[in-house]
Amino acid sequence: MTVRIFIVLCIATFAAMLGIGIIAPILPLYAKDLGASGTMLGIIFSSFALTMAIANPIAGRISDRVGYKLIIVLGLGIHIFVALSYVIATNPTHLIIIRLTEGILSAMVWTVAMAYVGAVAPRDQEGSYMGIYNTWLLLGMGVGPFIGGLLTDIYNIHMPFYAMAGFLTLAFFLVLFLLPGKKDSSGKSHKKEDRISEHPIKDISRSSLMKGILAFAFIIALGESGLMTFLPLITWREHIPTTQIGILSSVLMLCAGVLQTPFGYLANKYNKVFLVVIGILLVSVDLAYIPLCSDFWSFFILSVIGGIGSAIANPAATAMIIRGSKGLGLGFALGVYNFVFGLGMVIGPVFSGLIMDHLGLDEIFYASAGLFILSACVFYYYTKEIENP
Repeated sequence: MTVRIFIVLCIATFAAMLGIGIIAPILPLYAKDLGASGTMLGIIFSSFALTMAIANPIAGRISDRVGYKLIIVLGLGIHIFVALSYVIATNPTHLIIIRLTEGILSAMVWTVAMAYVGAVAPRDQEGSYMGIYNTWLLLGMGVGPFIGGLLTDIYNIHMPFYAMAGFLTLAFFLVLFLLPGKKDSSGKSHKKEDRISEHPIKDISRSSLMKGILAFAFIIALGESGLMTFLPLITWREHIPTTQIGILSSVLMLCAGVLQTPFGYLANKYNKVFLVVIGILLVSVDLAYIPLCSDFWSFFILSVIGGIGSAIANPAATAMIIRGSKGLGLGFALGVYNFVFGLGMVIGPVFSGLIMDHLGLDEIFYASAGLFILSACVFYYYTKEIENP
């Protein structure tokens, strides 16, 4: 039963992320066609991250009580119709409303599916389970943009939205028909859990492990969002063609995705705190060297290194959340983690933009490297004395 649930969740998440990734390369173009200004375009993208961050702990808390399957099915089912509504949008305000709704629905799917995986993962195998799951998730996000661009070139700009709805429909039926019903969908039949706390925020504030993990998530998101937002500018400054810039983004995501599986197995056997710190420091060195690059291949090598660092840290960190969620409710613990990460992703681009305006473009990457080092120090401070994290 556990293996079947895990396989279904991986395939369904891949299909859902593939659908979401498909519209990534064409959404800015579509918004511009509908009359969006630069500011409006920023609001369209930020609105998704904002509502997803807010909805993460709420969706997680509810799923702990009513069952994971129900929340995932609702999220996927409603998202199908929201995806189709892109086609009938007539102005940028419609896109903002759609993106706000999508943020909530994505929290219902992404965070709750992750909690479901954590609930069925056997003890001491959390790292490998989360590593494999994250591989499927990131592969969907990495392959999606390529398919979206291809469909637009072959057909028209509306076709990726229809494809998005199609992939979401596939994920919906996989979850609806192949996952267990309510009595099993909270994971309680697979992993015994104590009574869920009535005051989870207070309990989180008392947990050194959760404080370390949440500080790690927020600071990493601040630095990572700056990288994602401003890397195209620094590559463009070095006269890297647009196609190659796209390749760099895909390489980073695909390396981070594919390598999460082997590093997830390492997280089962070795100290998770050590793996998280090593991964963070590797990425920090990577960020510090980005302003020194001047050609495609140097950027390519750094993209690979960045993907490796991310792949080392992420499975170990999520496995630690599963261990640290006892009494909190796994869905809620992961929801709070994703909320804090999302908050950092919302604040990060503004923070990096201020650095660029006052200090310069290169300084964004030096600051991001410093944030990653700070994250490693704070994380280690809170978690260094935890036995068998």
